[in-house]
Amino acid sequence: MKKTILFLTIVILSFSGCAVFNQLNNIKNLEYNFAGFSIGLPSFTGIKLNASVDIYNPNKADVTIKSVHYKVLVNGNQIATGKSDKEMKIKKRTTSRYQTDVNILFSNINESLMDVVKSREGEVELEGEVTFKTSFGKYVFPFRLKKSLADM
Repeated sequence: MKKTILFLTIVILSFSGCAVFNQLNNIKNLEYNFAGFSIGLPSFTGIKLNASVDIYNPNKADVTIKSVHYKVLVNGNQIATGKSDKEMKIKKRTTSRYQTDVNILFSNINESLMDVVKSREGEVELEGEVTFKTSFGKYVFPFRLKKSLADM
């Protein structure tokens, strides 16, 4: 009788442990919301912007962003690319703001693009890949954000 109870206890604990592990290991992409850009100081070759993105972690585990590869487009015209190695921990089911500097070279901006930005008619896209880790491993997911210039 004791052996049967012990066996059933081990089986139940094994199945419940597997269920918990499967839930934690089912890592989803983070959810992104454009918080905006702030303009920094210009240089002789370009201008620095600070991009802010609110990131929600829908997972049942904390994640640590390791790197972000991105490109910035205005009305479909690519104006910047870059990589941020800024690490940031996001607790499970919470939102945090991720900020990174974006360097835009003047050589990537033509007159028609300047007209779009000045008129605030158009759309800014931020797209790329985010690499993050959890206690279960490393993950790479794509992201894509769009926002109207008028809303910035």
